[in-house]
Formats: sequence, structure tokens, C-alpha cells
Amino acid sequence: MTPLLDIADLSITYAAASGPVRALRNVSLTIAKGEVLGLVGESGSGKSTLASAMMALLPANAAVNGRLEFNGADLFALGPEARRRLRGNGVAAIFQDPFTALNPATRIGVQLIEFQHHKTGIGHAERSRRAVAMLGRVGISDPERRMRQYPFELSGGIRQRVLIAAALLTEPQLLIADEPTTALDATTEMQVVALLRASRALVDGAIVLVTHDMRLVADLCDRVAVMYAGELVEAGPTAEVVTRPRHPYTKALLACDPARIAGPVRRFPTIPGQVPDPAIPRDGCAFAARCTEASGICLTTPPPMVRGDGGDFARCHRLVA
Repeated sequence: MTPLLDIADLSITYAAASGPVRALRNVSLTIAKGEVLGLVGESGSGKSTLASAMMALLPANAAVNGRLEFNGADLFALGPEARRRLRGNGVAAIFQDPFTALNPATRIGVQLIEFQHHKTGIGHAERSRRAVAMLGRVGISDPERRMRQYPFELSGGIRQRVLIAAALLTEPQLLIADEPTTALDATTEMQVVALLRASRALVDGAIVLVTHDMRLVADLCDRVAVMYAGELVEAGPTAEVVTRPRHPYTKALLACDPARIAGPVRRFPTIPGQVPDPAIPRDGCAFAARCTEASGICLTTPPPMVRGDGGDFARCHRLVA
């Protein structure tokens, strides 16, 4: 079966005044229809660059090597017009900041109707009806009144629900949720998580959840892909990766999850050090300088990909018998 999204040896380098910045390095990943994939890692790990590549939204200074196919079509071989048709039709996104993702000077209803511009077979009245119905489905009360409001009149949680409604209205084959709960308080976050879980039945395709929160991944995702310094270091079924992580970085991320801390502590656990600068060339394993299990070979030689029995893999020297 052909995967919905097929990424092979994808590398992305940004041109900068100080020199090239390697944001992604040889990433290979497939996403099947009906799957929810969690993409996790610290800030600077390359998650947002990979998500932007999936949406064909890379900036002009990005140089691409490798392959990224959506439904069998190479995204980077498409022209500008074909990419525009893809966005909001084949691929839709829910962004981190629900205020900047909406036009503050335009009523919600106008925006939701415009999000359906590619649906040429239905008229303005039907698009409006669909928008009202979708606002109700995502748990927004009095949707007709909300259609007449501006984004600044809504709370952050309601704005995020509007964004989810907008994405679902396009009926995408691939829905990308980029840190959708980061800007929300704890109560609203729980409500949005429940909504994302329910939204799975409304997406006739796949969902990619970009996050740094392993709890969110464990709650929502079938598979998880762990990124570090622009590289994919581990991937596999969520239950397998969360309960039996193989890469030291995945272990460190899980150890920093507050939900895993038993009893009161004075300080939350952290991963010492920083993500390496993507503008500086490196040898060996990207995580070696922060890894408590590193040895000499980790500093000089790129780690091999070691595959498990359940379709999982990890890149680490210590996994080689």
C-alpha cells in the first residue's frame, strides 16, 4: 500500500549571511492513511521545518535534497500554483498561536467561508451553513453569533477551536497540528486535546501532531517520531517507544515529563547542555555531548540505524551488539 506521505533522505539547508544552516539531515519517514503520528523534540530539533516541508511552505532561502511525496506526487517538483492548490485542500494545518493565524480585521464567518474557496461545487450559502455546523461540532456555543464576531472578541481557547473548525472544513487528507496547545491554560488544553481526539474521525487521511509533550503523544498518537538537532533518532509505535525507549535522548525526554515524577521535588529534571548549533558542521552523534551513555565512537562516527521487530528503529551505537 502506498503511504500517504513518503519522506526519504530529506535534508534542508537554509542560506544565511553567516553560512549554511542545516535544519534537517537525512530524514526518512512514512505516514499511512488513518494514522496519527507524533513528532516530538526540543525547540531547535527541526520539527517545524519538517512540518513546513510537509505543507510545501519552506522559505525561499531553503535548499532541499531528498524526496517528499504526498499521494505519490513529489511536493518539491510541483509549481507554485499546484502547491497553493494543495494547501487547504490536500493538506491543512492548526498552528500554535490562534490569534496570529486568524485575520484580526475580518469576521470569523468570512474567514471560515473563504477557507472553503477550493470547494467550487457549493455556493456561498452552503459554505456558511457548513461553517456554522462545524463550529457547533467543535464545541462552540451559539455558532451563528460567533460567525459575526472578530478574533479579538474570542478567548484563546475559542480561537483555537475556530482554527480546528477551519482545518476540518477543508476536509484534508493530511492535518498538521503544530503545537496546538502550547498557548493555552491547563483547563483549555484538556478541552482541545479531547477535541483533537474526536477530530480523528473527521479526517479521512492522517494527522501529524508536532509537540514537545510526550504525554500528549501518548494520549493521541499511534506512532511517534523523535527528532534531535535536525535528525530522526527514534521512531516506532507509541506504546513501544514510551514504555521501552531505545535512544538515550528519548529516555531523557521521558524522564523530564512531570507526570512521571513521583512525589514533590525541589527542581524538575532537565537535559544538561544545549541542542547543537545547526550552522556548525559536526561528526558523530548529535546527542553525544549531552548523553550519559556516550563513548569515544559516538564523538567521531555517525550512529547506525538499528531496526526492531515491530517496525521501530533508533540511531545509536550502543544498540549494535
